[in-house]
Amino acid sequence: MSSSSKHEIPVGVILDMKSLFGQMVHSSILMAISDFYFLNDEYKTRLVLHTRDSKGDTLQAISVASDLLENLKVQAIIGPESLLEAKFLSILGNKTKVPVLSLIASSSFNSNQHCYLLQMPQDETIQWKGLAALTESFKWTDVILIHEDSEFGRESIPYMIDSFLEKKIHISYKSAISSLATDDQIVDELRKLSDLQENVVFIHCSHYLAFRILVYAKRVGLMDQGYAWIVTDKTMNFFDPMELDEEVVESFQGVLGLKYLIPSSNQLNNFTKRWRKETLLSNPNIFSLLAYDAIFALGMAVERVESRPFKDGNSIDAMDLTNIQESSKSGMMLLKELLNVRFKGLSGEFHLLNRKSVAKPLEIVNVFGKGEKRVGFWTEDDGITMYIKSKLNHRNKSSINGLASIIWPGGSMIHPTRRLKMQTSKTLRIGVPMLVGFEEFLTVEHNPQTNATIAKGFCVDVFDAAVKALSYEVPYEFVPFVYNKTLNSEAYNQLIHEVYLQKYDAVVGDTTITANRSLYVDFTIPYTELGVGTVIKDDQNSRKLWWFLEPLDTYMWVVTTLSFFIIAATIWFLEHHHQDSAFRGPWHGVVGPLLWFSFSTLTFSQRAKLSSNLSRLLVIVWLFIVLVMITCYNAALSSMLTIQQIRLTQKGIDIGYHAGSFVEGVIVNNSNFKDPSLLPYTSLAEYKSALEGGRKKGGVVAIMDELPYIKLFLAKYGTAYRLVSYEPSTNGFGFVFPKGSQLASNISREISKLREEGELLKLEKKWFKRDSSYLPEDSQEIDAVMGDSTILANRSEYVDFTATYTEVGVGTLVKMNKNDMWFFVKPLEKMLWISIGVLALLTCLIIWVIESLSHGAIQPIGATFWVILMTFFLAQRETLSSKVSKFVLFVWLLFMLILISSYTATLSSILTVEQFETASKGGTLGFHGGSFEAGLAGVTVSNLHFEDHHRKPFYSYEDYAEALTKGGKDGGANAIIDEIPYIKMFLCKYSTDYAMISSEPSTSGFAFAFRKGSRLAKDMSRQIAKIREDGSLRILERKWFQKESVSSPADQNPNKPKALTFGSFKGLFIICGSVSAFGLLLSVLGAILPQLLLIFILVMPPFLIEACFDLFDPINKFYSRFI
Repeated sequence: MSSSSKHEIPVGVILDMKSLFGQMVHSSILMAISDFYFLNDEYKTRLVLHTRDSKGDTLQAISVASDLLENLKVQAIIGPESLLEAKFLSILGNKTKVPVLSLIASSSFNSNQHCYLLQMPQDETIQWKGLAALTESFKWTDVILIHEDSEFGRESIPYMIDSFLEKKIHISYKSAISSLATDDQIVDELRKLSDLQENVVFIHCSHYLAFRILVYAKRVGLMDQGYAWIVTDKTMNFFDPMELDEEVVESFQGVLGLKYLIPSSNQLNNFTKRWRKETLLSNPNIFSLLAYDAIFALGMAVERVESRPFKDGNSIDAMDLTNIQESSKSGMMLLKELLNVRFKGLSGEFHLLNRKSVAKPLEIVNVFGKGEKRVGFWTEDDGITMYIKSKLNHRNKSSINGLASIIWPGGSMIHPTRRLKMQTSKTLRIGVPMLVGFEEFLTVEHNPQTNATIAKGFCVDVFDAAVKALSYEVPYEFVPFVYNKTLNSEAYNQLIHEVYLQKYDAVVGDTTITANRSLYVDFTIPYTELGVGTVIKDDQNSRKLWWFLEPLDTYMWVVTTLSFFIIAATIWFLEHHHQDSAFRGPWHGVVGPLLWFSFSTLTFSQRAKLSSNLSRLLVIVWLFIVLVMITCYNAALSSMLTIQQIRLTQKGIDIGYHAGSFVEGVIVNNSNFKDPSLLPYTSLAEYKSALEGGRKKGGVVAIMDELPYIKLFLAKYGTAYRLVSYEPSTNGFGFVFPKGSQLASNISREISKLREEGELLKLEKKWFKRDSSYLPEDSQEIDAVMGDSTILANRSEYVDFTATYTEVGVGTLVKMNKNDMWFFVKPLEKMLWISIGVLALLTCLIIWVIESLSHGAIQPIGATFWVILMTFFLAQRETLSSKVSKFVLFVWLLFMLILISSYTATLSSILTVEQFETASKGGTLGFHGGSFEAGLAGVTVSNLHFEDHHRKPFYSYEDYAEALTKGGKDGGANAIIDEIPYIKMFLCKYSTDYAMISSEPSTSGFAFAFRKGSRLAKDMSRQIAKIREDGSLRILERKWFQKESVSSPADQNPNKPKALTFGSFKGLFIICGSVSAFGLLLSVLGAILPQLLLIFILVMPPFLIEACFDLFDPINKFYSRFI
């Protein structure tokens, strides 16, 4: 077929013809056109290239693209080599329906927004995952990133950071360098790296800039032994030792790089030979091969489109930019065919998925000598391997981390680890105070033979755990601090001063963070709970004289007492007109028996026989009410005896405190006690002795101390003592380091991480064993952050936090169960209530039939029904004549005994345990949406022990209230977990309906954030500590949180039983009142029935009287018999 009969398809090519990238790609495209039609001469179509030079300018690229679309009617465009060019050409492609085949990769392109942009390379996120996996394999957790200060760098770096964070790898320092930077600017930026601890450096920028950076890094000593340098494919794809200067190649020695794997093939070998001859370059890179394959794919696609029947006018004869959307009517079909093309090309399998090349293995190379050595691969399925999957069975057994041996900068064979940019050549001298009376915190033993000091305890365990978590080694030894006098706050101040004088490098112990001490040393963040707690003796014999009245409130007692009198009066009214009633006669002779009968129902021992069925019905209902009230009373009293309510008098009492500590001043400034007498004690044993003796025997009513000491005391003596309140008026314990020490911030970060992961809680349980007691429930554009910023380990990588100004930890918020007027039916499910009623009726009928057969006549069914109903209260008095009916009744009584016992036990359990409904298992757990989102999910859940929960975010206090009101079953939540400051503010608004039922110190509280190294962070921390100590912080809390009870664990204790109120029995009283009113109504009607009949006879016409008597007669018989 002659060339003149071929259908020519115009294709635009836009490249910077002076760049290495443009020259290599253009050469590859020309070779691809030649090869494709040599192999496919029979094709009816021919791609005709129209090449334009962008000259490296985005505006020029847009201009020539518009010219190609408007004047040459191109059906496709190949070659934008910058991100900005690709974006603008994508917009033009979407508008004109012309596919744009891009040779650059970017994670920021959305296939839905850039429908006609096809990326020949695979998505950049594949490379980021490979780099993160490579970093993780060497156990590097902190790295440095150097990237190009350009739009491409700014848009791609966030995706890289996300991939690293998934592997818990922190980019602790980022350096943005412009491609136009001078040599001095590059050197100044590189010198900053020498002052950092991190020595693993990633470079992601153009190859021109990367070559310059590595050359100057070599000159300033950053390519020596101990460093690791990793470059991305943007650099490695252009690294050709045969084409580069010797200095550039020398600076690459020991560098690791990632590039896309190019599978070997005969086709590739033949192409490479021709390439070297025609271009005089050594080897084609991945971009050349992708461009080659793009031409093949485009040629196949246009041929498939051409082979389909089309309407005339596929090409546009005239066009301008105002009508640019008409430039390619066949563009949609061409795009579809391009997405369907699949073949094996020079770069590997060609297949576009989501408009991007499918994921391919990454090749890990190590530059050494005059070339590069492949040391392994990375794939999404297999991770880091030395060989690709088909060759895994030949894996080298001596490989480390799935890689072959690597030569690092400086010729080292050992992979670099993080360095400590401090004086770590010497062993750090850690001062430890010689504690007396609180050995669980710190015990120091000195071995005179080895002259070694051995320290153990909670403080030492936390310090060891934090140091071991560092990515570098810190050698240290413990040095005992001996004070001539009693170890007190003055001694601790002296120890702090010793650190200031550089006699010690750090202090480990129960060292409280104070404002004054922060002037001389740096503290880590606190590793204990903040504040001071109050503990008292849980005296079983200290109940009030009338303690047994507490299960019911005053109003309930009054209403109940009045009810007995009302019941007595109602029974008299219903019974006194019966001839055989026990309540006939003068009032002074009836009052006593009536009251006796009424009040004897409390013990179900009433004896008087009732004649009226109405009075029997009333008594049955009343007995049921009495049964429920007695059962609830027993349950509430049992709950109160199980969970003691402890009330501490706050006026004129003796308060013990930790002798030698500064807690004495804190008690005066922050506690609610009025005019207390303060007595000092020095050990846990003295605390116990003072509380045992009490005020009368020279002891104290309560002990106040910092929460860590209180927790330790309760761990030893928790069964006899109880924490009743606490105030966040101190700053907790922290480790001490010299001013400006990098270790202080590093250890702080590890402490925060230990708290988030729950390890700190495990150490507390190891030393404090809390099971026996219940503890408190309850970028450079910005210089600082003020707000509800939670201290997190990963955030500490980038900023310095002040000391916390809120309580640490998270709490669980639930809706309080209000008194339900029908709560007494909850112990038994609906089906059981129905079954009991049916069984009672059935038993009644059976006994009635048996008794009727026994007497030879039908017995009154009302009496039999009375017998069965009285068994509900185990108070039946009527006798049965048949032995069979007695046996049936005996079985029924056994059933009722078990049922009533089970009902009482279940109701007691409900009142004791289920006063609050939480989502501890299988419920919906709400959390603060946006507050370290999965954090709360990972942090809080791992520390608060929730199981099988469904997490759901909420974003405001109104959302919290609505969710808890709905509950988990109706689309809300069973409980809300949030940080304590948020919960306190919520309770300030809705405290009458909700409560905090538990808290855990699993977060590090709120703090202000400042730039790394900012002096303000330390100064602000000192002032925060000061306002906490002098009580000002508590005043501010009261100002904004309003209700002091919000933070009081004594008031918010979910285990504190509630007195039963009238509302709890409102339903029963309604039933009883209704029955009484109904009985009175029937009795009144019965009394006036004769008068009504007489009036009826006198008024009605004679012919109606006889007919109406037929109606009144059965009514009168029914009334006489049953009423």
